[in-house]
Amino acid sequence: MSGLDTYRLIPRFREYVNLLKEGGVTAVNFTAAINQNCHEACKKIAQILRAIHELQEQRVIQIHEVEDIHRAKREQLVGLILGFQNVMPIEDNPDLLWLYNALGVKIIQLTYNARSLAGDGCFERTDAGLSEFGMELVRKMNQLGILIDASHCGHQTTLDAIEASSDPIAITHSSARHFNPLTYQRSKTDEQIKALAEKGGVMGIIAESTFLAPRGHEDTTIDNCLAHINYVAELVGVDHVGIGSDVIEFIDDKFVSDLRTRGLSHSSKPFDVFLEAGYLSKTRFETMYPREFNTLAKSQNITMGLVAAGFSDDETLKILGANFLRLFARVWKKAPVQKRGEQ
Repeated sequence: MSGLDTYRLIPRFREYVNLLKEGGVTAVNFTAAINQNCHEACKKIAQILRAIHELQEQRVIQIHEVEDIHRAKREQLVGLILGFQNVMPIEDNPDLLWLYNALGVKIIQLTYNARSLAGDGCFERTDAGLSEFGMELVRKMNQLGILIDASHCGHQTTLDAIEASSDPIAITHSSARHFNPLTYQRSKTDEQIKALAEKGGVMGIIAESTFLAPRGHEDTTIDNCLAHINYVAELVGVDHVGIGSDVIEFIDDKFVSDLRTRGLSHSSKPFDVFLEAGYLSKTRFETMYPREFNTLAKSQNITMGLVAAGFSDDETLKILGANFLRLFARVWKKAPVQKRGEQ
């Protein structure tokens, strides 16, 4: 996952790509939109596509299919997988999924913390699950081959999406509720993780300290991240866990101020843990991530940590990307072409 807002990215796109190269990252799930409407989301996608075109010497490509990721690995390119973290860009028109599929949006999350037209998010007062509109989106995303993401979804919405989808889905960036059962609602329960795995899905483990240990603290290390990976691997098997760091690059005072204002103006509840841990009172979120993994440029530390933790070479490769590649290969497909005469 990439946590960098597109509008902030464009002036530093070259630097961002260099961080990915330094960390040996082949491809990232790149957030193209969250709470934007269709017009705003299309503008952001246009910015990303322009940046890729204008910096071709940076050897950056957009990922449309699994072969693009294999090519990026072979040719030492950086691949961007465009994704939405909410269904707001779809507005109330499921047919817009055809547009986004054509533009190469390969992953869409059903909710972003709060309730969307698709269902309840993880910080909602209620836990109503998927709406009828959400069920329709799941069906159309299955039809088009867009991967469904439930990272920020509420408990029932996550379970509903897993059950309703004919394809496996993903939880691209979250953690195991086992380690902090009382402190963070965005982490996933054993029930959700097992349901995900039973349908063939994959869960990416996040690197944010708040997820990794109760209340998040300055002593959080990469070992806490590895503990979540190991827990999910032991719970449902190593084939169903991956990396979904959600590391935010280029944090500055304005970003912190905007996040604090945005969070408190909508609802303080999702940000209680951040406030109590002191993240939003610190200039650069010094404790938001383990120091060994506070930038994607340090991604090799995850590899070394997995090896040191006793994972085999095959298991390490699965966790670092092969599991998500398998999921992408199963879910992504070209939009069906209607033949003349068919209804």
